[in-house]
Amino acid sequence: MTGYGPFSTEEWIAHFPFSKEAREFLEQQGFSISTFFEFENKVVERALERVRDAVEQGHVLSPSLESGFKYDFEVETLSYPVAIYLVASLGNRWLIERYASAESKRVFACLQLKRYPAEAVLQLARGGLEWKWVTYDSVLKAFKVPVIKYVKYAVRIGGPAWKLVNQRVEEGVVLLSYEKFLRFISEGVRLRILERCSQPAPQLETDVYKKSIEYIRSLLSQTMKPIAPMPKSVDPEAFPPCIQQLMRSIEEGRHLPHAARFFLASFLLRVGVKPDRVVEIFSRLPDFNRKRTEYYVRHIAGEKGGKKAYLPYSCERARSYGLCSMSDVCRQLQVQHPLQYYIRYRRAKRRESE
Repeated sequence: MTGYGPFSTEEWIAHFPFSKEAREFLEQQGFSISTFFEFENKVVERALERVRDAVEQGHVLSPSLESGFKYDFEVETLSYPVAIYLVASLGNRWLIERYASAESKRVFACLQLKRYPAEAVLQLARGGLEWKWVTYDSVLKAFKVPVIKYVKYAVRIGGPAWKLVNQRVEEGVVLLSYEKFLRFISEGVRLRILERCSQPAPQLETDVYKKSIEYIRSLLSQTMKPIAPMPKSVDPEAFPPCIQQLMRSIEEGRHLPHAARFFLASFLLRVGVKPDRVVEIFSRLPDFNRKRTEYYVRHIAGEKGGKKAYLPYSCERARSYGLCSMSDVCRQLQVQHPLQYYIRYRRAKRRESE
């Protein structure tokens, strides 16, 4: 195959089915999603595999990256939009977030392993994600991202390393290293899939489509378990609005940035929720990884690492991360810390019951 940019190979398109080259390939094929649901075929089969991998493992297997994973270029490329269509059809927020996160991890792994030249990575960003505002400085060996665009994507990645104050900024643009830009691209892929899955996907009447939807529903029923009630010693009603909002986000299966996860975990641990229980709560996150989460939570609890138990952010610090949900009750209780809110709310509640 020729005529697909600096990496005119089937592998490039299969790795990045959102790329400009992949779109051109789909147009040449006269691609129509509904056609693939008229009879059983390998494209729908692979699309269901993508969704299954996302639901069960949190990442999607990728061509040539997994040992023993054989793929058909056309099937791999065509299955990507078909999988997105199926996910969008169900409209399940947890599934949408989970699939978007899984595909973004796949893209990140591809970029890290293949180490494509900066010019090719730039082409993927400008052509695939349509980021016409990205440029590359070969002298500085850095990708240039306008500050306003940087904030839009980096805030969702989270963590101190991505805060604007910790970046090199020159003349209104953020300079990103090759490694950081790969992560930046993967976040762009995640948000792009979220956007596409938020668009209505008409229900189809074919047997193949109905069977596909039922298969995914069965996967969800086995994976999505309701969040168990809090221990009796913990009063969820006394949680401050910011914590209640984060709990709602988890129940809905929404993505939480690093700062939000730390804030929620440290608060729950401090009010008496055991580490194992916090891990189970976090299991509803779309990018949940049990081993990593268990270590992370126990580290915050002071059971791992430096053996230091961490406090949740103060209200002022939470505001700096965009996590504050100030309410009239917060003002009435005159709090400067979420733990103050919890203690004072419970105290006021006891007084009312006396």
